[in-house]
Amino acid sequence: MFRQLARLIGGDNAGAMVFTYHPSELVDYLERVWALRNERLQIYSQSPSKLSPIEPDSSIPVPAAPTNWHHLIYAFAIESTGIYEIFSRVIHECLNGERLGIMLAQSQQWLRNYEDLFYKPPPYGAIFNVESRVRPDIKATRFNAYYRMFGMEPPPSEDAPVEFVKAPASNLAFLGLFEEFLREAWIGIINEQNTSGTNPTDVDKIAELALLLRQMLRARRQFGTLAREEFFAVATMSWLHLTVEFNSSIVEDLRAEDESPYRRLSRIGEKVNLLPHKNAHNYFEVAEPMARLVAEIETGRLEDTNNVPGLYTSGRRIRRDTMSVITHWSIITGRDLKAGRVTAYGHTSTV
Repeated sequence: MFRQLARLIGGDNAGAMVFTYHPSELVDYLERVWALRNERLQIYSQSPSKLSPIEPDSSIPVPAAPTNWHHLIYAFAIESTGIYEIFSRVIHECLNGERLGIMLAQSQQWLRNYEDLFYKPPPYGAIFNVESRVRPDIKATRFNAYYRMFGMEPPPSEDAPVEFVKAPASNLAFLGLFEEFLREAWIGIINEQNTSGTNPTDVDKIAELALLLRQMLRARRQFGTLAREEFFAVATMSWLHLTVEFNSSIVEDLRAEDESPYRRLSRIGEKVNLLPHKNAHNYFEVAEPMARLVAEIETGRLEDTNNVPGLYTSGRRIRRDTMSVITHWSIITGRDLKAGRVTAYGHTSTV
């Protein structure tokens, strides 16, 4: 979401530009992106709305056509790095003292925007307002959404465990089905060039697994259920992901410059005595490919056996995404998805 905004802005300083907008502009951007997903709402997104007469006009570019944000599985992967807890400590230190040093002007803007967007109740009526007396803990709301959609919760952090509602109607079988789908896709990948002998690729089984996964995921989305929760979870994690994707102002002021999101997050974690998850690098690497792959499954296109070979056809992005997910998810879980077929659909609450 915010990373897509940086790409839309373009240029070497696009990421830094995102953090310099006024909070009201960023709120308006989120509202307009939401509206663009629904053609009936596009009429309301043609011009920015102002929260009050004294707020500035919005100068943020917005896509000209309907757009989708990342799948909820993206937010799950980024959250699993431990980035939210680490930056919770960063903002606490920066707003309550100077232990981490004096933040310069651009970092002060970043802190203001981060606090206004993700630590204060959103404006009344905002589409991403999923915080209330019924759901006072926004982190617990995200964990509830992950559990309902995927039957999983992010790995526990060193901070207090998250107490959240584990709804009975949750996709506890998702992980087993998804891993079997990946194993079958891997068989297709390694046999793509097989021109002699028996080819064990089972196109029909892959299509059937895609069907079961789509039905499972769509069951949780009926009538827009979890749409707002997904939207705000992805927005939150996209902001934090963009923050460590380059040597942003807050990264520089924390003296955590480095060559990758994982290494920057690790150095920031050292400053606040909380290290990221041991597989944070893999979570960062798998977040976008997994989001694209799961979103493709949800479209239903992979239930057509004519489309299944795209998963293992050289040169296709979905093949690259599938290989990336297989590699990094194997490392994260310790389960070798290249080892062959399994039949049991197990449930794992954390990975």
